[in-house]
Amino acid sequence: MDKMVRVMIAGLVHDHVWNYIGSLISMSDVEIVAVADPHKELTSRFKVETRLPELAQFDDPVRMIESVRADICLVFSATSQHLEIVKACAVKKVHVMLEKPMAVSAGQAAEMKKLAEESGIKLMVNFIIGFRDFFNACLRSVENGVIGRVRSIRFVDGHTGPRGFCSSYCLDWVMDKEQNGGGALIDFTGYGALLSAVLLGRPDSVTAVSGNLTGNDPDLEDNAVIVLEYREKGAMVTLEATWAQDLSGVSIQIFGSDGAIANTPHNKLDFKIKKVKGEWLPLRFEPLESGYDQPIPYFINSVRLGRALSGVFDLNCPFIAQEIISAAYRSSETGKKVYLMDL
Repeated sequence: MDKMVRVMIAGLVHDHVWNYIGSLISMSDVEIVAVADPHKELTSRFKVETRLPELAQFDDPVRMIESVRADICLVFSATSQHLEIVKACAVKKVHVMLEKPMAVSAGQAAEMKKLAEESGIKLMVNFIIGFRDFFNACLRSVENGVIGRVRSIRFVDGHTGPRGFCSSYCLDWVMDKEQNGGGALIDFTGYGALLSAVLLGRPDSVTAVSGNLTGNDPDLEDNAVIVLEYREKGAMVTLEATWAQDLSGVSIQIFGSDGAIANTPHNKLDFKIKKVKGEWLPLRFEPLESGYDQPIPYFINSVRLGRALSGVFDLNCPFIAQEIISAAYRSSETGKKVYLMDL
């Protein structure tokens, strides 16, 4: 690849984009070549924040992809647009990074995965938790066998709902089931599903209950509980999500045959690890490799240097997470356990 990596931006309605601009413009080997979003006020803001007043802009991401030569497309659109953007990028051999979840359904995710594999492009689903030091410390300890064979995982995450802090542009699609795929379940259980996929792989079955307990936005679930069953591995996983509680961070508990890892309820960054019959000791965090410790630099450097996407960013992991999410919705709707072989 040429020294300068040509990057275009598809969509600005996902509020995360504004958190990442700094890391993007700080990369000296990156050239931003175009941006696409139908909201002129957002493209104007993007040009101001990137200090690129003459940047090419488009109303439609697909038209941009078809018209502009680029190496990478960073996607900050509604989830429902992910498939059409990946289709266009696969034709042009443009690598894609998009925000979680992968898609609005397992069917769409499977099509996206196939497109990426057949075209040879890298497709990264950005679960920001993959760059958190506590999350990587948990993974590293389990993978190194510190707590033995994983028997159970409990993962709880959520907040008081998007209306408290999302922009109006973001709310327009986040609060629309067709554009976002659902509510709290698709928003927050994916992180735990991703953890389960990395540590245990694809579950045999998924059982879920979800509902709207507050009465706000009644078309969307604001609470959900999912149970994953891994029969051959002798393990179970519980995932909980909410848009109705101030949890002040994620709760993770991983129990193995030889020990456990957990954080404390009153201090979500206080992770401890213990061996069976041993004392709880602080879990040691280690910094991520420089240049690979934030989403956009990680992806751009992986593309530029030809490095494989690994760990939670290996495409199989977010794909399994999407399968779990889709199975959970089916289970919640039917009141029955769903076997992933039936998806």
